[in-house]
Amino acid sequence: MKFKTIIKFVIIPSILTFFWIVLSFNYFFKVNDGLTTLSYAHTRDYVLSPDSGSLIAGQVLKGSFVAKKNYLGEVLLRLKTHTITNKDCIKNIYFKLKDIHSESWFQKNQYSNCQFLDDSFFPFGFAPIPDSQNKTYYFEIEFSKEKFHGVIELSNSPPAVITKYQYPKNIIFSSVKSFSSHLKAKLANSMITSTVISVTILYLLPLALYIFWTTPTRKNLFIYSIAKMKTLSSHKSVTKSLTGQVASRLYIFIGVRKLIIIPVLAIFIETFLLDIMVDYVYITILLMILFVIFIYKLNHTFSFSIALILLVITVIVLSIKQLYAIKSAQWTFFLLTLGSLQLLFSVFQKNHKGK
Repeated sequence: MKFKTIIKFVIIPSILTFFWIVLSFNYFFKVNDGLTTLSYAHTRDYVLSPDSGSLIAGQVLKGSFVAKKNYLGEVLLRLKTHTITNKDCIKNIYFKLKDIHSESWFQKNQYSNCQFLDDSFFPFGFAPIPDSQNKTYYFEIEFSKEKFHGVIELSNSPPAVITKYQYPKNIIFSSVKSFSSHLKAKLANSMITSTVISVTILYLLPLALYIFWTTPTRKNLFIYSIAKMKTLSSHKSVTKSLTGQVASRLYIFIGVRKLIIIPVLAIFIETFLLDIMVDYVYITILLMILFVIFIYKLNHTFSFSIALILLVITVIVLSIKQLYAIKSAQWTFFLLTLGSLQLLFSVFQKNHKGK
């Protein structure tokens, strides 16, 4: 096997696979508190007093839970504040925590109720407890006796209580068994949301793009099916109407340059399926766009055409969801900039050849 063949079919796919795995796991851990933190939701395995979970001035909200792991370092409570105003702010709210068998409090922190967001988790943090697993912990949230006309209560939306465990890195990486056990627990108790799935797919697309590019057409069902569009476009019944003529030209364009679909698809996934903006995703898509421009030697018409489509989409979705419009506008700006650079470069080339 020649060295060039090894690079083309082994080294480059391996590098792209490596980056797909690393970037996907990096994002996964980022949205799930990092590698070292384990989170467990408590749905029914906690006790509250009063049963309603409501707290007004002068009262104490009491509760208990069983720690799932060692190194307990944070308790998150989903609280309903019923729109607290600045006039209702009270600084003297105390969170206290202890082992149920201990007489003294392990932790006591002071908060203001204006720090709490309605129906959102609020983190009550403390120094990690190394031997917390399977122990029952008791907590109190105490309201001062200041005048307050509102109410704070534990939300009915499950889960209402989440506990987090912050493992030291030297414990996690002490052995292969320890690392694999921790990673298994991390994956089992983390949130795999639609956003995480979308980001993972987007990071996979460069590998797919490269495989489709290096695979012979007839061995690649994806490319072969798109290539058939060229045959379809030549059918007389398709080319009779104006719409048919436009579709025919589009089919011919795509049929010759099949891989354009992948970065364009990536733009639409990023725009409409991701609720946040991820820097590495942007870089990945930009590199794919530059790659297809390079292999097909596309001129500024391609960039301007996609930018025009996205500009129309921006206007349409502006009244639907602002984030969609912002993302679409960003891609429009980038493609217009890229098309302008391509146009300037082509003019420069023509002038240089003229000399």
